[in-house]
Amino acid sequence: MSTNDVTGSWLAASVRVTVFVPLETEFTDTTSWQSLLGNLPDEISGSPKLGTYEASGMFNAGLLALKQEPGRIELTHHAVISVDLDSLREFPNLGSFDEVKAEFAQIAMRLLEALSSGGIAVARLAFGAELIQPVPNHEAGYVKLDSLLPEVSIDPNSADFIYGVNRKRPSITQENLYVNRLSRWTVRRILAKNAADKVVTDLYACHLILDINSIPEDGLVLEPGLLCNLMSEFIGLGTEIAEHGDIP
Repeated sequence: MSTNDVTGSWLAASVRVTVFVPLETEFTDTTSWQSLLGNLPDEISGSPKLGTYEASGMFNAGLLALKQEPGRIELTHHAVISVDLDSLREFPNLGSFDEVKAEFAQIAMRLLEALSSGGIAVARLAFGAELIQPVPNHEAGYVKLDSLLPEVSIDPNSADFIYGVNRKRPSITQENLYVNRLSRWTVRRILAKNAADKVVTDLYACHLILDINSIPEDGLVLEPGLLCNLMSEFIGLGTEIAEHGDIP
């Protein structure tokens, strides 16, 4: 396995923070879009009767969405996907993972601080990301994955490779808390042809899906004062996988 730091070559297609709360939780204006972003969203919808709220708007190079429903609140930032594949020259992305996660973390921390100061109990916390690393062709993608996955050997001439694993670890932030470190690896291709059956787009990229989350346990409540530290830990765990590959 290569130990080179490759995180700079990963691009973020999306990033996500999910917070799980008791079903009876009533969210307040402190967790609204305007409170977190300081401006109005492009779109807003929801049902007070059902306890749902959703707001979205353009943020930097993509679309930011805040969604609240009974039992959970989720903040996502994802690239806008073009419907015109003929003009597509790269995989849709928000930019480098390093920059995107830093900008996104600022908003996520405001959300967690609002939950903590509002006395809202948090049962689980999760950080997710979808990353891509462009490669020139199928074989190059498999060679790259082979360098990041020490537990498997990948034949560059093989096809349909998918590898998923969960490497659990104890949290370094909160005692008696364990963290799922799920990663899913493959190579993606975008192929488009015009009406004359001529290839106009043919792109390849290594594809990594991360889901770092606290393991649910009956009666477990995350310590309010540690929520931001836990999120920093989870983002760090995701970054470690992107940098060094599948490691225990």
